[in-house]
Amino acid sequence: MSADTVTRHIAAWIAPPAVDGLNTVYPYAKVVTSTADALGTSGAGSGALVWIWAYDQFDTQLAMPVGQQRAVTHRVRLQCLFRSVKTDAQQGQADFAAFKENLLTRLRSSPTLGTASQSDPIFSAGMGELTGPPTHWQDLRFQSDLPITAKNTSGLYIWAQLDMTCNEVIQFTPTEA
Repeated sequence: MSADTVTRHIAAWIAPPAVDGLNTVYPYAKVVTSTADALGTSGAGSGALVWIWAYDQFDTQLAMPVGQQRAVTHRVRLQCLFRSVKTDAQQGQADFAAFKENLLTRLRSSPTLGTASQSDPIFSAGMGELTGPPTHWQDLRFQSDLPITAKNTSGLYIWAQLDMTCNEVIQFTPTEA
């Protein structure tokens, strides 16, 4: 499957209301002109928007004879912008912590991201790579910056990113030229 298909599967899996605190998901990089997209319409005072893109893809031979089965590994990043308009910064940070756990819980809940019944399922999403040394077997990696106080308004912003690996196995018959 293409990298675009992978990002769309992830977007569908985490799309609101699946992750509490996540209000907008873009399955591609997008210029955002208003951070109000992060807040959504719930009136909760805090929320996030996420952009998704596959930034790396590689194939690995799995079976003999050569060319019968390959693992396709997609490295995917979810770039998150969290915004809170609450007057208490600690309350906004607590909302961010809850959003982070909700997102991780949703991604951990299915290694196929809901694609198991499809003809080309993702498997072991967020479960590391299939090959290579154990240092490559990173499951989900979530990093965030320090909260930034919003200028001229109350509240805060927190930028974060989640890196994950999605694997699929493809079967094919090689053709000789």
